[in-house]
Amino acid sequence: MNFLAHDYVLPCPSEDITRVGSALPDLWPLLPKRSLPLVVLRRLHATSGDSTARALAVGIESHLRADAAFHGHAEFQRRVELLAPRVASVWPGLRHAGIAAHVLVEMILDRWLMRVEPARLDSYYAAFTHEAVELACEKTTADSAASEALRELLRRFVDSAFLRDYCRSEGLAVRFLRTVGRTAFAATPPPVHEVALVVEEADEQLSEGSQSLLDAVRGGAGVARDVT
Repeated sequence: MNFLAHDYVLPCPSEDITRVGSALPDLWPLLPKRSLPLVVLRRLHATSGDSTARALAVGIESHLRADAAFHGHAEFQRRVELLAPRVASVWPGLRHAGIAAHVLVEMILDRWLMRVEPARLDSYYAAFTHEAVELACEKTTADSAASEALRELLRRFVDSAFLRDYCRSEGLAVRFLRTVGRTAFAATPPPVHEVALVVEEADEQLSEGSQSLLDAVRGGAGVARDVT
């Protein structure tokens, strides 16, 4: 899943540090020295009595469980199978179109969340307070160099606010092309407007069923959500 979907399935309300924690597994691969989620979780759980460490671990654990539930769900697999040939048709030479479709399915689900919960995006970015970021850097890294690298990555993540681009079909298409373009199986990218058309069509078709998909993932992730 992508960032907003991971935030959505957290217990509600969740502390800022928990919401930051739910983003970390997707950001760690971008660090010069990648953090390993299970190693970080062992460190957090070893600090008995530290409520902040526990709240951070809740976010990380939710991310891992939610990804497992999401990627194993039949509706996710159906969506990937639906979009893979469409992506391949507009991106000649692309290898592993199914992986690219996987990325696009997750992005479009975040776009759907922005539409049905317009306030969520601002709330999400607001959770990355100075205090929450500093605590995440302190408690999930082993040394000062790693802490500084994560701090800088989180600063760029918040300052860029790239999730806002998903609101426009062209913006999401650009982000999709950049993400897939960083992989080893990318080819010369197609025109943005062609991908934007795929985004618009897929967004309309995948709207139905998105709520039930996220509800199923929430159940699979084992987190309760207060809907009152």
